[in-house]
Amino acid sequence: MVVGGMGARLIEYDGSMFELRAVIEPFVCSDAPTECMIVYLPGCERDRHGSVLMELEKAGDCYEPQLKRLARNVLRQRYTDGVIDEMLAPERVSYEDLARASSDTSSTEPPSILKSIFHNTSGSDGIIASWLASDKRDAEIERKEAIRELVKLVRSKLGQELPDDAALPKLRSITLRYVLAGEFRSDLRSAPPSALDAIPAAKTKDEEAAVRELAHQLRTRLSHSYPAMADRVEAELASRRCRPSRDSRIDRHVPF
Repeated sequence: MVVGGMGARLIEYDGSMFELRAVIEPFVCSDAPTECMIVYLPGCERDRHGSVLMELEKAGDCYEPQLKRLARNVLRQRYTDGVIDEMLAPERVSYEDLARASSDTSSTEPPSILKSIFHNTSGSDGIIASWLASDKRDAEIERKEAIRELVKLVRSKLGQELPDDAALPKLRSITLRYVLAGEFRSDLRSAPPSALDAIPAAKTKDEEAAVRELAHQLRTRLSHSYPAMADRVEAELASRRCRPSRDSRIDRHVPF
């Protein structure tokens, strides 16, 4: 077979690891084997401590596809991350379960409503950023009952807990304060001002990175809306402390 323009010998596991090693041995027993080889072990879980193929594993590269990681990439074509988190939460979710979820016809979970509303927006971060920057889609979100999906998406991406029964303007205000305050905190080398005490902080490095990325999107891709958003947060916090924006494309201060 040919992989990446290179010829390679394919050897497949057929029930016995010892038989497999015996088949492979003639091709790798020399001091400097020259032939590329792919050893395929369908349905086998890797034994990291007592594998019969340990020498081969150490000499080559092992590719171990992770079902849930691959499934997330496929499911993102139809769902937002908050919905996907719920699908992948069960410990013993199977390939068959995920295959059904990715099907256009047999999935019990409806495709993402938010993706249809923000159809010109790329990715979950883009959906949250667009929603924070403008309320022009709020009526459609309410009409299509997508508030619950939005709350799950914000929780999944940013770690921010939002009330399920709040109106969209309140949810937007809470999330925007969380994002701008979170970015501000991450830049400080001292204790944050008391005005931020009531605003939760990101709990993990991934959440902190997601907050910073979202703030960056707001300042760059949605720069026309960002000054008004920053002013609104400043007014809500009743704080007049300012720091320069890191992004040179916006000659604007981020108020805190």
